Amino acid sequence: MAFRTAAMSVSRASRVAFKVQQVTPKSSFSSQGFAMPKLPQPSNNTKFLLKLAGGAGAAGLGVSFLLQPFFGSAEDFYDYRFITTKDPDDIAGFYGSEDFMELFCVVPFMGTLMMRGGVFDDEGTVHTAGLPGEMLVSMEFSDEDNEDGSTLWFNKRENFKDVFMGMTMWDMTQNFGFHTLPDGQIEVYHHGVYFHGHAPPFSLIVRLIFQIHAMWLIYATEHHINLYAFTSETEEEEAMEHFSRSNMPLHLLVDHLIPDMVMKLTGIDIKPSFVKHAEEEAAAEKLIRKASAVGFKAESEDEEEDEEE
Repeated sequence: MAFRTAAMSVSRASRVAFKVQQVTPKSSFSSQGFAMPKLPQPSNNTKFLLKLAGGAGAAGLGVSFLLQPFFGSAEDFYDYRFITTKDPDDIAGFYGSEDFMELFCVVPFMGTLMMRGGVFDDEGTVHTAGLPGEMLVSMEFSDEDNEDGSTLWFNKRENFKDVFMGMTMWDMTQNFGFHTLPDGQIEVYHHGVYFHGHAPPFSLIVRLIFQIHAMWLIYATEHHINLYAFTSETEEEEAMEHFSRSNMPLHLLVDHLIPDMVMKLTGIDIKPSFVKHAEEEAAAEKLIRKASAVGFKAESEDEEEDEEE
């Protein structure tokens, strides 16, 4: 395609003359302007990787549907316990407050997302972000006092239901609480009542996450209650107690793992004094619990023998 352009020249008589020239463009033009540049084509390796990723994704989705009947739903899907000698009223207050939820959320970011990012409705249900969709969290508390007025047992029942586009993706109920043993010690329990998944692979992923989370939570709760909870007397101890429940992973790394490694490698003790004191007290209480349990068992056996005689 050729375009006409005009070149203007001035003659000696100061008259203007126009000279018409034909100019052929060096590059092609489209009817709407310049032609669009061609996009680079993916290489054979890139095409192969894309096909491989697509095939793996399709295979994973198919496997998730096959695993759904076996692992997608379960009753009593975990049950973890530990023994403590702490005051039962303090433990009931701990599980009934945000203190336990800080441990439950593992890190501060999740605590902000679940607790402070949620909205309560008129029935007391918390609406927060889910995977996928919206998660509904409801809680029910129950307890019983003994003759002395202290808490004999306590239970916090939590239900998590994830709803997406009006459909329930997964539904889970857990119990957190304790009961008093015959020898006076407190047995704390975390119990997964049921998990019902309806949307693989999301429900399978969530089931795996909560299964691992339950093992972490019972360890973190035992560590916090037996070492730092309900015993703070100084500001330093209060700061450590708060650090322990609000960011347990970082606390274990900074105050336990790193000092223990330094001690083994160099022989230098950098662990804070109140952390060592808490560990010593926890170890002593553990020995006392074992001794009292043995004594209680021996006493029970003697009583049974006397009854038989």
